Amino acid sequence: MNLPFILDLAIGLIFVYLILSLLASEIQELLTTLLQWRAEHLRNSIEVMLSGGSASSEIQKTQALINDLYNHPLINSLNQEAKGKVAHTFRIWGNSIIKFFNKIAKTESTFGDKNSGPSYIPPEAFASSLMEKLHIKEFARVLAATRLTNFKESRYSEVLQIVNIAAISETEQEGLKKELDKLAAEFNQIIGEFQDGKINLELSIYNLAIKLGYFIEALQTLLPKQPENQEIIDKLIRVRKEYFGSDIQRKLVLKKLNPTMSEVIEEFRRNGEIAAEVKRIMQDKDSAAYQGFEKLLNTLPESVKDSMAALSKKVREQGEELEQDIDKFQQEIEQWFNRSLDRASGVYKRNAKGVALVIGFLVAVVSNADTMHIVNRLSKDTVLRGTISNYAADTIENNPNGDQAALDDLVKKVSVELNTVSLPIGWNSYNLEQQAEAEFRLPPFQKQGEGLEIPFVKRVLGWALSGVAISMGSGFWFDLLGKVMNVKSMGKKSK
Repeated sequence: MNLPFILDLAIGLIFVYLILSLLASEIQELLTTLLQWRAEHLRNSIEVMLSGGSASSEIQKTQALINDLYNHPLINSLNQEAKGKVAHTFRIWGNSIIKFFNKIAKTESTFGDKNSGPSYIPPEAFASSLMEKLHIKEFARVLAATRLTNFKESRYSEVLQIVNIAAISETEQEGLKKELDKLAAEFNQIIGEFQDGKINLELSIYNLAIKLGYFIEALQTLLPKQPENQEIIDKLIRVRKEYFGSDIQRKLVLKKLNPTMSEVIEEFRRNGEIAAEVKRIMQDKDSAAYQGFEKLLNTLPESVKDSMAALSKKVREQGEELEQDIDKFQQEIEQWFNRSLDRASGVYKRNAKGVALVIGFLVAVVSNADTMHIVNRLSKDTVLRGTISNYAADTIENNPNGDQAALDDLVKKVSVELNTVSLPIGWNSYNLEQQAEAEFRLPPFQKQGEGLEIPFVKRVLGWALSGVAISMGSGFWFDLLGKVMNVKSMGKKSK
């Protein structure tokens, strides 16, 4: 047994595996599409991620949340259902099959009230949808606005206490009251602009300092030049310097007013005054937004709240801008989702490998691809061995990179190119006769006996070997075929 013979034998066996692997891959891809395995696995993975292994009652809440997320425009737009007549027909068949299995297993549809779902969700789309669903931005802004309002009220109260002792006439008191009302209106306008998102927290603090400065300048003109009134002006100047006198002091105020994401999420979990303020902003209690938010606060799974709290701790303890914290928190959700997808991808690959083994074995049985018989035929049939070896060489030469489209064409061409020989697969009489002759036999009980034949034992073993080989995929066998062809051509490198 020389090396060329062994190489031709290996090439023939690998080539048969390659053909059958392409067929098995097509079958698995068809099943994956019809039964929506990827979409179903993705949704189940999101459910595991959000539920965190919670009890059944929490699972139901999690499923309700996922249904709402899947209805979000960013995710719903990813669910591209079949449009053509043929594709739509296959989709109807697939949905019917899924409903049939759900009815037998007495389980609900994975996609709730829909027939399908997206097979992939970008992390940024998931994070943005979840942030909008939980109203995190509204919570953060309302919490910051509440603190800013309290800060404004405290400073305005200080101003009132200071100016109330002013020694002025009734006419001057009217002017003072006018200036105080003006200051209050300007302060409230700044709060409103922040709540509307027109200015950020840092600019709001700066504007408060500017308006307070204008008020002090107005009093210097309005109040009579008396020691008592000058003392009032000095106190107001000290108040302004204490909170707004320098960049460092303004940053200290900003640090106190700017809530961390941990504080935002904690307020969200408590469902307290901030939640009530968010509801008030929504105004219309009959609106879908208000009712949806009310339902969310009452039904959100504790596992989701815990996860949000854990992610919020990864964002800075205290920073400078609330908007930056919100962006960082969204990035943390994206990374959380990415990590979950990585784990889910590993599980899906393991499940897909199990399905590939089953399909590979079925393909081996249906095509009667008995590895032992294939090896036996190739070792004895020089013409068959040489023909397959030559065609394999042409395949590698014309498609060195293993392009999938070219490999798909291989399945169509092989029957034409190899029509001059009988491949060692199939349920034809020639193969069956040779397989029967090669079956296992028990030793004879008598010297002149032929022994007892055990039907299908060797054939089943050959099918099993073929099934395992087929499940390894066409890419594996194409690469291996190229390497063996290189060895046969005396180490010539593939192009």
